Amino acid sequence: MAYLETNSILNRVDSRVKIVMTIVLIVATFYVTNFLILVLFLLLVAWLVVLAKIPILYCLKKLRSPAIMIVIMIMLQMLIAPRGNAIFEIGFKQITDDALWHGLLVFIRLMIVITCMIVLTSTTKQQEFILAVQSFLQPVRKVGLKTGSIMLTFRIIQRFVPSITQEANKILKAQASRGLDIKGANIWLRMRLIGALLLPVFVIAIKRADDLSNSMAVRGYVINGERSSYRVIRG
Repeated sequence: MAYLETNSILNRVDSRVKIVMTIVLIVATFYVTNFLILVLFLLLVAWLVVLAKIPILYCLKKLRSPAIMIVIMIMLQMLIAPRGNAIFEIGFKQITDDALWHGLLVFIRLMIVITCMIVLTSTTKQQEFILAVQSFLQPVRKVGLKTGSIMLTFRIIQRFVPSITQEANKILKAQASRGLDIKGANIWLRMRLIGALLLPVFVIAIKRADDLSNSMAVRGYVINGERSSYRVIRG
């Protein structure tokens, strides 16, 4: 998560409220088929971006990563769309007005979902997100189910994924200094060079996991044991 300290209203809202509202909005986005309502949802999330004081350039940078996925989803939707009036042809496939319409709906839905996630991650600290999930799991604990392993997984992801990402960036820079520049290569060369990145990252991840396991064993950590927390969400 990339938290932004913008001191906005959304930064001060309870993380549980933000998570629930994000889920509701995403579910409603895929359930609604009315174009005008989807446009209203898109305007709503745009207003949330302004309310959260998130820079527009920051949002565009975050949208750059899923751009390929968005294009693929739109193309697939256009290919499987029902028949309509043909507008133009691409190879053997006729693009109809219904295909363009369904592609537009998919684009709006994906933009709403991705923007919602940007707003949520930009206004919610990692620790607050973990505490919110822990709060959601309290009713599950009351019926006797153990949630310690779930929370442990979340906390490990929160702590070590950024570290592994930093190590991967260091490896990329080291490889680029030796002539293995993945960013400047074509897609086929990237697929061949990606193995030179995955192997050392995998070794680092295994070593980190082994060190973590030994540290937890030395300290007598029990996964589903009763534990206290320095920070607790009230209410």
